[in-house]
Amino acid sequence: MYEQAPELTRVGGGIAIQNNGQRVLDAVGLLSGFAARMATAYTIAIEGPGGRRYATLDYGALRVPFPRFAVVLRADLQEYLLLGAISAGARVEFGRRCTEVARQGKDIALRFADGGAAESSVVLAADGVHSAVRAGCGFGGVPHAIGEAALRGVVERPTAGRIVREIWLDDGRLFGIAPLPQGRTYFYCSAPLGRWHEIPREMGPWIDEWRTALPEAGEILGAVADWTSVSYDELREVTVRRWWGGGCFLLGDAAHAMTPNLGQGANSAMVDALVLVRLLHAALGGHGFLDDVGRRYQALRRPFVRRVQTASRLMSHVASWRSPAARLARRTILAVGELTERVVPAGRRLAAGHNPREESYLMPIAHG
Repeated sequence: MYEQAPELTRVGGGIAIQNNGQRVLDAVGLLSGFAARMATAYTIAIEGPGGRRYATLDYGALRVPFPRFAVVLRADLQEYLLLGAISAGARVEFGRRCTEVARQGKDIALRFADGGAAESSVVLAADGVHSAVRAGCGFGGVPHAIGEAALRGVVERPTAGRIVREIWLDDGRLFGIAPLPQGRTYFYCSAPLGRWHEIPREMGPWIDEWRTALPEAGEILGAVADWTSVSYDELREVTVRRWWGGGCFLLGDAAHAMTPNLGQGANSAMVDALVLVRLLHAALGGHGFLDDVGRRYQALRRPFVRRVQTASRLMSHVASWRSPAARLARRTILAVGELTERVVPAGRRLAAGHNPREESYLMPIAHG
């Protein structure tokens, strides 16, 4: 395994582990050992200014294996998965950023920024939005800018209750608040697109703007001890028509980067990995070929992920509506969604990553 980061760092804030992500951890025997680092929530509330409740999503009512929404530190999850991989016999090399991919006979040659190289007959590329493997293998899928930016961070401040709250302000900004273990809070919020490098010089006024619009947001932002540990991201989406070819397979953001509004980016990547590895294991055992694996992998994952991408992008747009007419339409849409029993469960299942076609691939792996 090659990782482009020189080392794991405690940066990046929190991350949501949905039903499908928890199923992956459970399938590989890692969920129970990670439970102490998870804050579980059963309700997501969408609010407007002044605490007005627009919608309430009851995850506890879902008929899925894990009807809950877990919030963890991203660094904790990365560290835990790394230790799990190493204990299973994987070799992980850090500081190996892939810059070029080329065919070398029947193998695939990878070249790295440090001057090193490697060859393999099969490459699983989870190298992000700006994937060098995706570009080098001719898959297409140029990242598309959404026109929005976001921050993610953690503060040493407790959050009451097992609920995730997302506040949509009338000026198009969004502020999310989620509980973390050990009395901490994970927050995510809108950020000034392309101007974040200027904010450190204007941090006080910027926080005051939030405090005026949403006092609780001002308190949380004012409690940030180290702004270098807060992640700034300019949101992009990647759509690739073909996720495989010539022994290369795309996973995660390399295949389907999406907006964070459904909290499905990392979860979808985890499901990609488990489904693909199980398909490859069956093929290498003499039950198929790489092209068959690619076709099956894409047929299982791409249609569902496209639905998730579309729903997440739509939610992003609706949250950013600013005009009075648009805000009225937003409140109406959410109110109707609250009252329509057939719409809300379907939306919750999508956000939870529930795809019946993948059921057999998410079952616990037999060890021994």
